[in-house]
Amino acid sequence: MADKTSLLDALGAHLRREFSEAEAQRVSQEQTWLDDLRQYKGVYTSEELARMGDRSRAFVRITRAKVKSLDARMIDMLFPAGKNKNWSIEITPVPELDIAQLSEDVRLQVQQAMAAGAADAEIEKIVNDEARRRMQKMEQVIEDQLSERTGNYSAVAKQVMHSGHLYGTGILKGPMSDLQVTHTWRTAEDGSYVIEQSRERRPHYKQVSIWNVYPDPYATCIEECEYIYERHIITKHDLRKLAQDPRFRGDVILNYIREHPDGDIMQPKRHEVELRQIGSTEGVRQTGKRYEVLERWGMVDGKYLRDAGLDVRDEDENVEFHAQIWVLGQSVIMAAMNRSPRQSSPYKFYYFDKDESSFWGEGVASIMRTLQRLYNSTVRMIADNATISNGPQVEINEDLVADDERPTSLAPYRIWWRRGKGQDAQAPMIRTYHFDSRVPELLRLVDLWSVLIDETTTLPKFTYGEPQKSGVVDTVGGLSMLMGQANITLKDAVKAWDDGITVPFITDMYDWNMLWNPNPDIKGDFHVVATGSSSLVSKEVRAKALDAFRATTLNPVDAPFTKRPNLLRESAKALDLDPDDAVLTDQEIKEREQEQQVLQEMQEFLGEVASSNGVTPEQLIDLVGRGNRLAIVPPAGQQPVPA
Repeated sequence: MADKTSLLDALGAHLRREFSEAEAQRVSQEQTWLDDLRQYKGVYTSEELARMGDRSRAFVRITRAKVKSLDARMIDMLFPAGKNKNWSIEITPVPELDIAQLSEDVRLQVQQAMAAGAADAEIEKIVNDEARRRMQKMEQVIEDQLSERTGNYSAVAKQVMHSGHLYGTGILKGPMSDLQVTHTWRTAEDGSYVIEQSRERRPHYKQVSIWNVYPDPYATCIEECEYIYERHIITKHDLRKLAQDPRFRGDVILNYIREHPDGDIMQPKRHEVELRQIGSTEGVRQTGKRYEVLERWGMVDGKYLRDAGLDVRDEDENVEFHAQIWVLGQSVIMAAMNRSPRQSSPYKFYYFDKDESSFWGEGVASIMRTLQRLYNSTVRMIADNATISNGPQVEINEDLVADDERPTSLAPYRIWWRRGKGQDAQAPMIRTYHFDSRVPELLRLVDLWSVLIDETTTLPKFTYGEPQKSGVVDTVGGLSMLMGQANITLKDAVKAWDDGITVPFITDMYDWNMLWNPNPDIKGDFHVVATGSSSLVSKEVRAKALDAFRATTLNPVDAPFTKRPNLLRESAKALDLDPDDAVLTDQEIKEREQEQQVLQEMQEFLGEVASSNGVTPEQLIDLVGRGNRLAIVPPAGQQPVPA
């Protein structure tokens, strides 16, 4: 046991050194993120404030407007209203389903078809129909696991998007297996209500702050990463909860707490100090009684995992395995194999703008940093110039003023004292000077910076509500054209989300259900398709095409051959409306047709009765209303009207 402990401690020390290297290599990137956050929040550095002195310190937060508008547009596009979603599950071209895995009814159909000598195409159709049915159920299960009731994927995605747009990189972690406690009320034998607790394995996912992630410093993309560290800062209470988890080495954790009762973080990181100064709560950690725990995902030699107690064969001790390892202090407190069938990392990355020079992406704040500074500098110049040109500068000859009459201020203007007697005294005691206002010229410069910011970020102001000065948006067609062009520039961002988040994450959700979900009726050979980028640009075009088609076919010749409800439902989808709320369903249409048929039959019967009695339908109704039913003569061959 001592040998095993010493081996694990040696591994823990090695991983600590590995983390320190990754931490040191990330320092320059942290400064970029701090600049991004200051720019978003409108905060100058202490050095910038010192240079400004008593001059204007105005900070126009254009960056915030761009980031928030991009957040809103991406959420609107990728998580539209109604039942639309930005992904789907589809069966593979040739789905593989073993006969033993089929339900009894489907297996019987296949056997009967084979016994009857059916063609391969007919048998293939039976299997495809069963695969499609399972695919739909799998899609429903995943959709439920992403709903607000369970995981609230849209809210987590919004946090990931915001990080990606501001800092250039957003990180989604998951799915991870989690035993969730559910509470159910039931009726006891005595009639009272009692609550029962049950544990259910469910997939768990969350947004991870970029401040807590330390990738392999020699990698430029997730595929090249040998490892990724996530830094956890947890309380003593949460650390004790880890000790109760059977996957962790509880005795090592409790012993470490006894040795470090006040935590092991003596001082915060440099970036955490600056985050406090900026006034952000993101990434800020208290140092009192907090513990630093490292979670590492990456490749590990088999011998280290065998030392940690995992089932690794002797011949595989030099084989690398993808695993997770947790380190507290210098000790390994947990090690486990990656159970993902594809050996994929739980970390998914969304990049707003990415190139091959760095692992990290570039966000809106970094892209427009220079122009934001020029914009702010010009605005400060306007404020300073407006202040100095608002009134005259005053010059006073102090030698011509009595001591008790000398003014010390002339608010809000500045006073300049001069000395001079004799020849100098011939000048007036007080002279004023006026400075020219440069506000109009500076305002034109502000407009120039604003245009360049729009072009650099490809996020024009009209996309989030501010009208253009030109007349292009005065018409619906002009505005539609501009919005369509703006959507094209956003297609890259949506494609980056599809490739970095949607496809790998939903694929891992599918794998999780194939591995852990006990329901055999959802298992099958499927694959994930992202639909965000494909529907982005075409949505508005499709809405116009549907409107034109409905208008074209609205004539006596074409109308009988068109399916108007289907057209209305597709139009509702193109406008991000729930088609079930906007258009009658097939069942509702059938019920309405039956009601109209019954009403028509009643009207026809009423007309026949009225004709038999020589009165109009209105007069007949009046007779019935006055109780004269027996006086009514029924039509030939029909029973009298009942009293």
